[in-house]
Amino acid sequence: WDHLEGNDRVFVLNADGSVSLWDAATLQESARVSALGDGLTRLVVSPDGARLYAGTRDGGIKVLDWKSRSIVTNLAGASGRGSPGRGFPGRGFPGRGFSSGPVGLVDNARTLVAVGAGNTIRLWDTASWQQKASWKISDGPPSHGLQVILSPDERHLLLSGQGGSIDFRNLAD
Repeated sequence: WDHLEGNDRVFVLNADGSVSLWDAATLQESARVSALGDGLTRLVVSPDGARLYAGTRDGGIKVLDWKSRSIVTNLAGASGRGSPGRGFPGRGFPGRGFSSGPVGLVDNARTLVAVGAGNTIRLWDTASWQQKASWKISDGPPSHGLQVILSPDERHLLLSGQGGSIDFRNLAD
């Protein structure tokens, strides 16, 4: 789940892979988003609640405009699959084991940080949807137990592998 700072709305990634909006004051579901489909693996909400970034089981990232409930774009490259679209700070939701998708937003939500299959981190410009940078986490086989977390100050990634290894990456370099 992810919440909006100073707001009583909470976005929830449900067990069936769908997304719901809950009112934290009444503890009632107020909306269910169907435009994203099901089979979602990770969810990041923009700080203003205007966009949802949802990772999919096939490795893509769907970007939803909350107000219109329409898909803005489908980002290819999270795993090399997907199709180009038409043209509380975000936090990742690692789920069970490795799942590609959005990890968080940095630089005042101008950059989306995503992890993809093949141990690749990608930075996406949220205005142009162009990839700004990418790098491999390791040269070994994909780490199925990989968890990637964005630091609260949005400057570092914490990578935790199945074997207990922990690695910090500075997003600036």
